[in-house]
Amino acid sequence: MLILRSMICLFLISFLLFSCGSDDDSNATTGYNGPGSDYSMNLGASSFSVTEADEGWSASGSVATLSTGFKKLTVSSLSDNGSSEAPTLSEVTYVLDIPGVVLLMKPFSNASGEQIITMVKSGECPTENFTANWVNTSKDIDLSSERSSRDVYGTFNYTHTTSSATLPSMYAFDDTSLGSNSLGNFGCSNGIATVSDAKMYLTQVGGAIVRTGTNTPSDDTDDSFIVAMAASSISSASSLDGTYTGLLFEGSAGGDDISPVQATLASGSGNGYKITDMDNGTLEGSGVAISIGSVNSPSAGFFAATLGGQAANCMATLDVNGSGKNFIFCIGENPGEANQLYNLLLISQ
Repeated sequence: MLILRSMICLFLISFLLFSCGSDDDSNATTGYNGPGSDYSMNLGASSFSVTEADEGWSASGSVATLSTGFKKLTVSSLSDNGSSEAPTLSEVTYVLDIPGVVLLMKPFSNASGEQIITMVKSGECPTENFTANWVNTSKDIDLSSERSSRDVYGTFNYTHTTSSATLPSMYAFDDTSLGSNSLGNFGCSNGIATVSDAKMYLTQVGGAIVRTGTNTPSDDTDDSFIVAMAASSISSASSLDGTYTGLLFEGSAGGDDISPVQATLASGSGNGYKITDMDNGTLEGSGVAISIGSVNSPSAGFFAATLGGQAANCMATLDVNGSGKNFIFCIGENPGEANQLYNLLLISQ
């Protein structure tokens, strides 16, 4: 059952962030959608609107771009439909985006199932063959028992002419190879594809986010959120150099947490910090050391790293969609709490 669910999840990965052409109009409003429950957002240079279809609430308001690269969203209009998970008037949250490709959102304070909300450009299906790398963002993976048996990252191949997909490789957290699988055929309409117990949010210009566990909407423990990126070779650790901002999800037995973060990489090493004052870009006094190990391991686009002294598995897509921005996604063991996972998603400034 676990393997089947994982296969479905992976399959969702199918389509993330493979490059196609660039969308340069920063003043345009772009539509995004993704799971978290079921989010859709229209994001412009100065205004936004967001809807959560499962709970039936919607909100709109203003956008301000901060020095860190985050966009600050302030709610000025709200239709809550009686939902306890809706934001409140004047509430603030933050997003990062690669325009026309992918968007990361810190959830509003009332949202259930504390999880980074990840969306891709809405309304399009893949039209070409591609190979992608994926990482599983499930917060319910138990490293004490599943370190060698639960697939958390791997590769995906999609063949457009036959609308079929395969998983050439799957790996556990400790890099144990879990083999390969054929996922068969599927259909996509208006950027949405569904298979048993999963919903996939796809886009032609470079992305896919997948949610599993859709057959049991009241049970979050069987949910996984899969993020896939175009598989491309990393020439060296130095090709990842730069200043990044992003979101960190930290699993904890005492309660999960999502924090905005900033990281700087140079020649294979660097430091990461939580951002304590978003408006002013103030960083936490003591950060964590980051070290990049072997690149293109176990295959192109993956790299090994340590954060705070603990091993992490990461993938990277460089110059996403011709934007000049890099996307890095890591899964690792919380340095402060054994057997608890973290997810780190970063976009270069």
